[in-house]
Amino acid sequence: MRKSPFQTSQARETFDILLMASSFEHEISLLFLHEGVLQLLRPQEVVALLNSKNFTSAYQALGLYDIKNVYISTQDLVDCGLASADLSILAAPLNDVEISALMQQQDIIFNV
Repeated sequence: MRKSPFQTSQARETFDILLMASSFEHEISLLFLHEGVLQLLRPQEVVALLNSKNFTSAYQALGLYDIKNVYISTQDLVDCGLASADLSILAAPLNDVEISALMQQQDIIFNV
């Protein structure tokens, strides 16, 4: 997930794809990069300003869909001036080397 949560509908659409893939019992790893780290912020007060529906609170239900491998770029957190305590869910922080290794382990990558 690379996109800001409210810039376009892409973040919401990708989340829907994620849930659909989980229903087919695929093991899913979810990585938040670049502006995508903003999807995990709590609370999403910007929604009221943009008159947009907040879907990001649904990330708290990932465990119900058996999605347990959630990661976030340590560098992108720092670049956005954020810390793990600012996030609405637990995401394992990864550095660039660990992100590269994670991507090499995947069969399919959706780069959105």
